[in-house]
Amino acid sequence: MPDDWPVDLTVLAERVVEECMSELPPKIREIVRNLPVFLCEKIPDHLTSAGLEEDTLGLFEGEDSGEEKEAGQATVYLFLENLWIHSGGDPKKYLDEVRTTLLHEWGHLLGFSEDDLTERGLR
Repeated sequence: MPDDWPVDLTVLAERVVEECMSELPPKIREIVRNLPVFLCEKIPDHLTSAGLEEDTLGLFEGEDSGEEKEAGQATVYLFLENLWIHSGGDPKKYLDEVRTTLLHEWGHLLGFSEDDLTERGLR
């Protein structure tokens, strides 16, 4: 990230991930606890070359497991620079966007579709 940014986006995002995890119902926490969450400064080249839009905020990779299964080989990516830009450089909005995006991606693990997540305010 540019050196002149006023905050450490990774530290802020790590706090949000920890807070979100602690706030989950125990059953859901157990499902997502082993799901890696990668906090990426930018979208990795292998994902953009595979066709991921350059302004994507987050990504769930893997199979939806549904409520009764473990995370397995799934992964969540959060793209911090895109989240920061999307939030207009406002630290509070950034925290909200990280939270919303993380919950959205966890929702995919649980089997929710894009429409399901939008209905729940997790666009």
